[in-house]
Amino acid sequence: MNASEAIQASYLTTGLSKEDVELLSGVAEVRHITRDTEIIRHGDTSGDVFVLVDGRASVLTATGDSVAEPEPGAVVGEIALLDYGPRTATVVARAGATVAVLPERRLRTLMGEHPSLELGLLRNLARALCAKMRASASELERFHFMLG
Repeated sequence: MNASEAIQASYLTTGLSKEDVELLSGVAEVRHITRDTEIIRHGDTSGDVFVLVDGRASVLTATGDSVAEPEPGAVVGEIALLDYGPRTATVVARAGATVAVLPERRLRTLMGEHPSLELGLLRNLARALCAKMRASASELERFHFMLG
């Protein structure tokens, strides 16, 4: 999978026109990340969004606990599109990885120039965040049930 294919495989492009997908892919920068190198650092305030093209990565909490292992096509750091706050997790390449970086400045400019792209990206982001919230709520319910 190359960077353009990974972006197209991500949830970010669901329902976008071919032209909008091409615009989005056009701003991507490919980075090769060596093993055990941070892709995103907890607390950092950068707003870049990353799509995993290949390799392995782990999402770590502030205490270093692994909470997810994104697969190629996964999007990480996407909350930055909505929130200028600090990063809430660290993402580390585990066996080396290639990522498509959507630089914040270029992405925001592109979104401002192409309202259909902006609307589609924000809609897809909202759907993904809702799905994550539902999964978290379900997990909390299960945890509370187990505590009895």
